[in-house]
Amino acid sequence: MKDMNCAYCAEGALVDAFGIKILDLAASKVYLFREQSHRGRVIVASRHHVSELVDLSPKDRRAFLDDVATVAEALHKVFKPQKVNYGAYGDTGRHLHFHLVPKYADDPFEWGEVFAMNPKRTFLSDADYADLVAKIKAALYLGSGTDLRTSLEKMRADVAADGKVDLAESAFLLEAFKPLEGS
Repeated sequence: MKDMNCAYCAEGALVDAFGIKILDLAASKVYLFREQSHRGRVIVASRHHVSELVDLSPKDRRAFLDDVATVAEALHKVFKPQKVNYGAYGDTGRHLHFHLVPKYADDPFEWGEVFAMNPKRTFLSDADYADLVAKIKAALYLGSGTDLRTSLEKMRADVAADGKVDLAESAFLLEAFKPLEGS
């Protein structure tokens, strides 16, 4: 059941205040966190309006955690962090979500420490946000164990839904069909 007072359930302006929708996965919705002190920081929110992992059925819990791992794998592929921190808070929000925060040893900001929830240090231009969304989305199209045909079908459905090929679809096509090394 959805709660229309919840940013992750209602989406729109409530979630736009802090995030940019990247895409929907099997058990979750993925958002780029607007505050980018840690390049590539995202939120993976459950499709179910529950507060705790234990509130999900075992099947839904596995699917959600698989999505979290798939997103983490995409972040490692795109941004090459030394570590991804995982935060699942929500004391007041009450909707299960994880913050995935890439950490870089050469960035003195919070390396070796717990990440700040919203340090309000780094905000980007619309073009820079679009570039990050495109890169993450392209990596997710080619996510863990996904074959090219399935990836192309996901992309085709996204293009059909919004009627255009966006940066993410273009980035995916470039990655999927780039020449092999040594060719």
